[in-house]
Amino acid sequence: MRAKHFFLAIPFAMLMVVSLPAICNTLPADSAAASQSTKTEESRAQQLIQRLESIRYMDKSSMTKADKQNLRKEVKEIRKEMRNHSHLKTYLYIGVVLLAIVLIILLI
Repeated sequence: MRAKHFFLAIPFAMLMVVSLPAICNTLPADSAAASQSTKTEESRAQQLIQRLESIRYMDKSSMTKADKQNLRKEVKEIRKEMRNHSHLKTYLYIGVVLLAIVLIILLI
């Protein structure tokens, strides 16, 4: 029975060895840096949202075709940037949850 548990724990240990350095590299070194980066991200997100709202309420009837295309490109870039920031947080949370589950399984 013990050998069975040992062989079941090997894949989890390998997952932890592979994912732990990635999680450690993405986490800020101290809480001051973490709060600073969070504030910076929040302010950047607010700026992007305000820009999207200003584009939405612009009078586009007097714009040329090229101006409208530039606005569309800008909106796509803003949405892409906002999407990238949200995925990073999601990957971090998923990594931490997986690490906690693996530790619980190994300790049981």
